[in-house]
Amino acid sequence: MPILKNLLRQKPEDYKLIELLADTYSWKNDYDNAILLYKRIIAKTGPSKEIMWKLAEALRYAGKNAEAAEFYNQYLKGTE
Repeated sequence: MPILKNLLRQKPEDYKLIELLADTYSWKNDYDNAILLYKRIIAKTGPSKEIMWKLAEALRYAGKNAEAAEFYNQYLKGTE
């Protein structure tokens, strides 16, 4: 992860890189950091189905079920 963090310092607006770091945090069960990064992506680029799903999953695994449900619902509304 240090490599990803260094790259992110060089390219702080590279949202694919931010997503990769968020995914890595999720895989390492560091859901709080993953959630922060997924929310950062949404704040800067707007919601996308893939990021909404990943955020909802991270929230669910973090035990934040009510907030996860909100993002699952937003995800479902975007797929209609």
